[in-house]
Amino acid sequence: MDSLDTPAPPSVKFLAEDDAASRRGSIPTIRHLLDEDHEGRSLSGSVRSRSGSVRSRTNSVLTRIPTRPELKTLTRVVKRPAVDIEFTDLTYTVNTATGRKHIIKGINGFFKSGEITCIMGPSGAGKSSLMNILVGYVSQGVGGSIYTNGAERQLALFNKLSAYIMQEDLLQSHLTVYESLLVAAHLKLGNELNQDEKRAAVEEIMTTLNLKFCQNTRVERLSGGQKKRLAVALELVNNPPIIFLDEPTTGLDIVTTNQVISLLKFLARQGRTIVCTLHQPSSTIFHMLDHVYLLAKGFCIYQGTSHKLVPFLAKVGLVCKPTYNPADYVPFEIKILRREYFNRWYSLKSYYTALSLAVAPLIIVFTIMFASLTYACSDQPLSLSRFLWFNINSIIVALVSEAIGFCIGSVFNAANGTVVTPAVIAPMLALAVYGMGFGTAVEPYMLLLMNISFMRHSLIAFSLTLWGNARAHFICPSSVVYCTHQDPRLLLKDLGMSNMSHMQEVYFMIGYFVLFKVLGFILLKYRMTKSKNSVYNGGALAYVKRLIKKS
Repeated sequence: MDSLDTPAPPSVKFLAEDDAASRRGSIPTIRHLLDEDHEGRSLSGSVRSRSGSVRSRTNSVLTRIPTRPELKTLTRVVKRPAVDIEFTDLTYTVNTATGRKHIIKGINGFFKSGEITCIMGPSGAGKSSLMNILVGYVSQGVGGSIYTNGAERQLALFNKLSAYIMQEDLLQSHLTVYESLLVAAHLKLGNELNQDEKRAAVEEIMTTLNLKFCQNTRVERLSGGQKKRLAVALELVNNPPIIFLDEPTTGLDIVTTNQVISLLKFLARQGRTIVCTLHQPSSTIFHMLDHVYLLAKGFCIYQGTSHKLVPFLAKVGLVCKPTYNPADYVPFEIKILRREYFNRWYSLKSYYTALSLAVAPLIIVFTIMFASLTYACSDQPLSLSRFLWFNINSIIVALVSEAIGFCIGSVFNAANGTVVTPAVIAPMLALAVYGMGFGTAVEPYMLLLMNISFMRHSLIAFSLTLWGNARAHFICPSSVVYCTHQDPRLLLKDLGMSNMSHMQEVYFMIGYFVLFKVLGFILLKYRMTKSKNSVYNGGALAYVKRLIKKS
């Protein structure tokens, strides 16, 4: 869709032609949208003047940047149909402290298969929001319609046909390039291809993306450009017809950037729909783009080919000088699980089950080592049953603690988690030791609260294991006239545990383990499926943060 040769979409026509309404203040003009960013600085003033000689020498160098030989079409991967994306009257609002904020304001667009489309705009223009909406990462607060190949988008099917490559290269650092691709092939293709066909597809992808020479190199040793190509290769395993990329050239030098954009253009020419955001592309890179979608303050002010952007801006009074980079007229501004889950490598249930089973043996082994040393160093009786139950109690407590930690980690990041965890554990610890020495003289309501703490049940289980089951009297030193708790039964009575059942406490701890494991999965699913601006981040937690700042 070209803004000069074909009728502009409503969002462009709305801004470019209704000057009378703009003068009344009801509609912003393109100049108004581009003249100021959110910090009040003049964007046109931020453009640095360059001498013509320096620009000409730079362009001559850029045009001589070597590119790879002509690449071949992928033939070993699963065939997918081409998909065009269209959206009409798209809006997006979020809740803030001062009310509802409109991020996207009734825009229209058409992203065609076989082309590489770049979403550009000033800081706060809505680029990331638009990308997240199209990907399906954001659903709440979104209005308007999104179509694929002329039919209304079915998000579940769309997610299977698309891939989202995030700005940060979230890769398994200890695997080699070949191992990473083979694992991705097994996870993403399932039974679509047999073992030999999967290996052939991996070999073809490595050859096409120029990764063959480093196939036995660990990912952590790859360069920035190699990691970016590997991130693209991992998603090409199941050959998605739509690929979204967030800042694919960030941190790359000009040569590597040119190679990455050339690769994306090559993939687009095979019938894929490539949509990306770029941070101040050079003039050479800018003119490599097939389609530019320009945003400013939530409005679409241009969509069309890159080489006609300058004439379009000149028509509205923004003249780009010959020595300027056209992209300089528009200054620009969570991880492995999120990427792989969102790109449908596996289900969240499979990931959670695999993670739990992988961590459990380590927890059990290290807990047994610690508990055995503790049992021996504390001079406990040489009783096999007591020793085994001491280890079993320790293992259950460790598993419950890990489950609680996972619940907290599913909701908070590392920085906030270090604050929240003590706040959660401290009350449990206080309830665990409350009433020690009072015997059974504990208030009924406190007994109810004490049962909430899994540490209370674990403490009772440990106490009954060590001092129950008819344990012999403790040795009273001859220098002491009278030992008040020489009889273990008297000690348990003073602790209020004489009439309690060890197995009952074990069942309580197992119940807590199951509860926190289920809760952990629910919280993880909530975090993976809810948008960044939903109640999860923009609602309840944001409200708590505001209260903390005000106090």
